[in-house]
Amino acid sequence: MSPAAKKTKARKKPEKRSQFEDWPVERVKLKDFKPADYNPRLMSENSAERLRQSLLGNGQLDTITVNRRTGRIVSGHQRAALLLENGIEEVWARVVDMDEASERVANVAANNRLAMGEFDDEKLAALFAEMPDIEPVDAATLDFDWSVSFSGFTDAEVGRLTKKADGDDKDREKNRADGESKGLFKIVIECRNEDHQAELLARFEEDGLPCQALIL
Repeated sequence: MSPAAKKTKARKKPEKRSQFEDWPVERVKLKDFKPADYNPRLMSENSAERLRQSLLGNGQLDTITVNRRTGRIVSGHQRAALLLENGIEEVWARVVDMDEASERVANVAANNRLAMGEFDDEKLAALFAEMPDIEPVDAATLDFDWSVSFSGFTDAEVGRLTKKADGDDKDREKNRADGESKGLFKIVIECRNEDHQAELLARFEEDGLPCQALIL
């Protein structure tokens, strides 16, 4: 087939199925399903460690999804890899039965951060303020009660959130007392990755600049 013919070839459409399909959850062996080589989701070492801490402290809150028809992982590639590294070979997983075109759409949808919403920083800071104040311990010993790292946030990030919430409260009180509302002037810096974002946040904090991390 010529290159021109390949370009004009119609793409295969996903199969039609019921809306709000409730796929079954079954016990599966992770080794029976291979990672999708087209998976566009990347994870830095920093993010992988956050995920490991969450799995360690909370267990599997999100279900890995696999496709019975293609034998591939649809979503949860990083979780599956971390579980296998830690000797977990069998898990409960959401099992779908899709053609390849549908699988690719599902993969992107499951990994789309824009479909996951965002945090309300005030409520998040209030939640952390109510949590136990326990220092992180050596997770390898499994001798722990609770650690802030199980939330996927670091101590420094929690400190920034609570500090910002306290500062916002003071600013609001001052504005009410002055009888005026002050505007906020912001800049947005595009970071190369999560590690670069963490590096810049730490630098700005040292300079005394109020800042917060956003994932858009």
